Amino acid sequence: MHQNRLVTENIAKLRQDVKAATTQDHLLAVIKDVEQHVGPLDYKDPIMHGLKWFLIAANVLGFLFIFLRLGYEWADFVAIYLIDWSSVWLPIVSLALLFNYGYEKGWYPIALKFNLPLLAGVMASVVFFFPVWNEGYWAFMYGFGYVLSMGDIDERQFSFMLWLTITSCAVWFWLDSRANWRKHLSERIFYLDALFDNQLKEIDEDPAVSLAYLQDQFKEFHLGNGARDLLSFCEGEHQWQDQGKEQNLHYYLFNFEFTEKKTKMVSDGKGGYKSKNEDVIHNRYGIILDFPYQSELSIDGYKKGKYEGEEYETESNAFNKLFDTKSIDPISAALFLKPAVIASIMQFEKKCISPTIEVNRHGRICISSSSKLIVEKPKQSLLNPATFYKEIAKNTELVRVKRILGFATDLVRYNDNNFKSDS
Repeated sequence: MHQNRLVTENIAKLRQDVKAATTQDHLLAVIKDVEQHVGPLDYKDPIMHGLKWFLIAANVLGFLFIFLRLGYEWADFVAIYLIDWSSVWLPIVSLALLFNYGYEKGWYPIALKFNLPLLAGVMASVVFFFPVWNEGYWAFMYGFGYVLSMGDIDERQFSFMLWLTITSCAVWFWLDSRANWRKHLSERIFYLDALFDNQLKEIDEDPAVSLAYLQDQFKEFHLGNGARDLLSFCEGEHQWQDQGKEQNLHYYLFNFEFTEKKTKMVSDGKGGYKSKNEDVIHNRYGIILDFPYQSELSIDGYKKGKYEGEEYETESNAFNKLFDTKSIDPISAALFLKPAVIASIMQFEKKCISPTIEVNRHGRICISSSSKLIVEKPKQSLLNPATFYKEIAKNTELVRVKRILGFATDLVRYNDNNFKSDS
């Protein structure tokens, strides 16, 4: 079997083992497997790298000769073969890349070194027997650029350059990803190990199902007017001490991404203006837990959500400037926002970006911000399995997760003690 096929299968097996891991020991076993692996784990892509550099060179020269051909006769001679006759060489290169991908996946039977001459022969026959090929090729290029740029590109040479640029970048990033698979898998192993070390586990459920559930629970997950996605959703246990007694907190950790669709006015290049749609992607990170001491209250430091209830202001002007507070019951909000709680929220706001606290009607609380909660990264990787093994064997503390849990337990303690003293 071709070496690259073996490499693909070996890496796929390692990734599957990482995906199936449920403990730190499972991850350590994968690292040992990489260290002692007898089969090939590195791709050999000399022809692919040659095609990559050929596309990059064609890209640079293409942009140059589009303009040089306007003033120099010799440049037009080169441009005819590089640009005008790209209808011959570009399909060969593009199909060779596509077929090579299929070959390594087992979908296509012919290796790349045989594909290139074979495709060259086929293309020569097409050009010879179908003279309209060149016109059809440029009609396609024109349509490709026009549609992809939504009408901004209506010149076939620039459409060709757009295709060439996209193809060059795709090949570059694909080969880079293949060469650096150890780095990406190391980051995944480190992330899972950090979850295990902090009593967290990913929820194995369709993100769309989880998101639909969360949207029914909290306004936070209705942010934006475009696509919404739950990039990660984990559940965990947190133990803490309250007046000498050990307490247990069950919570969920999330990374929520949403899109804001905006329209702005830009120059049309003719002295006027036209509208242009723009998608702005945002991320929110936070935790969700039971909070039976309050309901239907929002303390919004992000100021993008649409929350229900009456507006409420505390006696702290600084707090009121930072947060928009709404509650179905202002008296309940006043009891919740006692000075100690206000001080805790203000302190928390200094350590994260645009925090929001939302308590729903079911007595569950969502604490979110625009600051990433898991920022820890590995110092080693599978490039050096022995040292990476030692790093993973150690305990990884998620500092920001610990901080937001500390804030959540403060809110629980202040309110729980308050209700106990009142009873």
